[in-house]
Amino acid sequence: MPKTFYSLGYNQANELDVQVQLLKINDHEYHPDDLNHELFNISSWWTPSMSTNLVFKFLVKMKEVRSDCCLGKSDEIFLTLYSYCPGTKLQHHGTPILVGDVEEVEASLEIPPTEIAEYINLYAVLTARFDETTSRAVGAPVLSNSRLLTKTWKIYLSGSNTQANVICLDFSKEQARAKSMWQIKINDTTDLDSWITTQHSNVLRIEVNKLYEDYIQQSTFQILMMTDLVMLALDKAINDEDKLMFLQNDSMAEGSWARFVKSMYQNIFSVGQIGVKQRWREEQDSIRSRVQHLMFGNLEMK
Repeated sequence: MPKTFYSLGYNQANELDVQVQLLKINDHEYHPDDLNHELFNISSWWTPSMSTNLVFKFLVKMKEVRSDCCLGKSDEIFLTLYSYCPGTKLQHHGTPILVGDVEEVEASLEIPPTEIAEYINLYAVLTARFDETTSRAVGAPVLSNSRLLTKTWKIYLSGSNTQANVICLDFSKEQARAKSMWQIKINDTTDLDSWITTQHSNVLRIEVNKLYEDYIQQSTFQILMMTDLVMLALDKAINDEDKLMFLQNDSMAEGSWARFVKSMYQNIFSVGQIGVKQRWREEQDSIRSRVQHLMFGNLEMK
């Protein structure tokens, strides 16, 4: 007689059985509309010397999870956060949280300074724990600690894969900038075709004076720094004939840098406006005030 083989495969939970209700990264709380995104970029304020604290609040639909995975009432379900950073090859694990009858679960993960770089992959995992000697229903896992569901996110940090390179340095040994809070360096290419396809990380470097490292998370610090960044980026583009022509037409850019500069330009000038260079030279104070107001609005919406 032919033998019958049984698979050890088991049912997975539905992706919608676990929903994010809150996300905070180093006390930066994200808007509810952003919580379904799988990509988060924190390069505007994060630096490698910071510890990185992630706090999630989940709604776990326990009834649906048990039904989807054919689990019994005595089977325990845990939710755990963990991360992996390709830049440092390090994993970090949070504490497994037992999901009881209360479906709201708060989970956190603390990553020490200097242990992540470029970006991190973040995972929220549901696992089941049970007595393996008892009989299992068809479709249920047979091995304890089996994964029922994995949700993933990617968080971009300062580095080659981010929208900017932000680092903290000791300015004290350089007299010219010893008291400066930051220095913004933009290495624009003169080739327009390359300029409209390049990413922030290939153009922009922000060096923050280590003396003011503790202030980098404050909105006032970020607003003033971003205002300087926008003014410098616009100045370089407006004073280049080819780039100014691009800013003045309806052409679209492929790279993040040109898209950023063009969006800032369109907040100050109208498409096809004449006398841009003269207005730029003569109205620096009012334009800076306008940019600062825009940066305040952008940071308020984070």
